[in-house]
Amino acid sequence: MMDKSIPNNINPPDKIGAMMPVGEDQHDPTANAQAFSTYMQNNPAVDTGSNKAQMISPFDLAQQGPKAGMPTPNVGTIMSQVQLAQNSMSDLHSQLSYPDLKLKASQKYIVKNKLTDANASLRAANARLGSNNILGNAPHGNIGGPLGTFLNYVTDGMNQLDSAKQQLASLKSQGHNLTPADFLMIQIKMNKAQQEIDFTSTLLGKCVDDFKQIMNIQL
Repeated sequence: MMDKSIPNNINPPDKIGAMMPVGEDQHDPTANAQAFSTYMQNNPAVDTGSNKAQMISPFDLAQQGPKAGMPTPNVGTIMSQVQLAQNSMSDLHSQLSYPDLKLKASQKYIVKNKLTDANASLRAANARLGSNNILGNAPHGNIGGPLGTFLNYVTDGMNQLDSAKQQLASLKSQGHNLTPADFLMIQIKMNKAQQEIDFTSTLLGKCVDDFKQIMNIQL
């Protein structure tokens, strides 16, 4: 058997370091950082965060007043909103008064919430107008159950709108005026109420159409 001796002059291998990218040794490592910094300072299209607009709340916006070119709410524009809401409420009253109308539990839940929110917005608008009409719902005739409750909401909303119209007419006749912030807040509340009323009217209109179709099929 051949004896293979291990030589004693073997040196340990050198530690392998990270390889430098091709051409990296030919460039100054600080040059790229300086060029990037110069690009960020001179390029207006780059958003560095220093020129971001400060976030403001709707109340701050109301205090600053409307911007140029935007219509300013006034007695006339609010009166138009009130009249539109009255027409929509009248449609709701007719839909809820449809004979033998049946609503699902989910539909009753939605109608109740929408009408409650609409009336809350109308009360807030009346309070900003200076109206004292904050009466609650009154029983509506002999109609009971959920439909009678919904008709009470509609009646209360119509009373709130009548009160708003009277208050607006009084402000106009006496020459009094509200601040732009008050007009803006009233407009916001009226818009919110109108959205809730329109949603409810669309839902009830679909319910009435479905009910008519079922009755025609049974006949």
